[in-house]
Amino acid sequence: MGLASQKQVASKGLKGADSGLGVARKAERPSMVLIACFSVNFMSYGIRFVYSMLLPEIMRELNLTNAQIGLIYTSYLTFYTVTSALAGFLVDVRGIRGTMLTFLPLLGVGTALMCTMSSDRSGALFLGLAGVGASVCWTPQPCGFKKPIRREEASLWGFFDRARL
Repeated sequence: MGLASQKQVASKGLKGADSGLGVARKAERPSMVLIACFSVNFMSYGIRFVYSMLLPEIMRELNLTNAQIGLIYTSYLTFYTVTSALAGFLVDVRGIRGTMLTFLPLLGVGTALMCTMSSDRSGALFLGLAGVGASVCWTPQPCGFKKPIRREEASLWGFFDRARL
């Protein structure tokens, strides 16, 4: 396509015209990546730490023993640890975005189902499901998302997770 025809396309607002928005979007992308990573990790850690504070109340309401409460809370870490290796493999095969979009709904569903917990087994299953979803939240992010971040923004990324760029 010649220069004259590109100007015609741009003046008519047709597809393929470079309206200059591509430059603005590229400039905002690293910031959006950092905001998304921070949000995902904030929710993941929030869920993990909030339930540790709620466990004494859950223990009292459901008449659970310390061993049963320990089973519930340990299920999060167990499922998180086991599926982190799978998440890393899936990041290599499918990419970080596809993997995160697959796993993050499990974090939300597991957390929402904790409201319906009626026994130690259901609590362990639901918090374990949240752990499966959280396994993609921390480990793959520094490797998968550091490419869009320029050297000038490395201090933001370093602040985010102390990654060495």
